[in-house]
Order: sequence, then C-alpha cells, then structure tokens
Amino acid sequence: MIGLNLRELTVQEKKEYGVDIGLKVVGRVTGYLREETNMCEDFIITAINGKPVASLEEFEDMIEAEEGVMLEGFYPDGTPDHYYTKSLAD
Repeated sequence: MIGLNLRELTVQEKKEYGVDIGLKVVGRVTGYLREETNMCEDFIITAINGKPVASLEEFEDMIEAEEGVMLEGFYPDGTPDHYYTKSLAD
C-alpha cells in the first residue's frame, strides 16, 4: 500500500494526541513515498484530500479513488502539522 504500514490509533493514543481519528505510520516508509517525501515513522494521518480518515478501510478506499493525494497529519513529538502530496497516476 503505497509504501506505508499503518494501524488505527488506540483509544489511549487518541486521548494523548487530542484527536478522535487517525492512522499511525508504523515501521519504515518505503517505495515512492520515501523517495518523494520525508515522511517518517510515527506520522499520524488524520485526513486525505481534506476528508477525515478514521479506519484502514477508509484509507484504502480513498487512495483507490484518487489520482493524487494530500495526506494531512502531525507528528506526536509536537512538530507542526504536515501535508504530504503525491500523484498516484503514472
């Protein structure tokens, strides 16, 4: 899946980060996302193209429906919000 291993946030993580939804990047980012962005492990994805994403199933459906994506989210260490964009059409 586009070079990302993801999991849904736990209830404790949602409370800790002050969010209701999110997917956490676990493990090393690979593939074209690694080559095209500086996304790292632990990035929390909260939206795709401005639409909130709450589950792995939603993520997959949203990615498949788009030719390009903007992944929105944050890092738990307090780094400001990040936006990663990538065209999926090649």
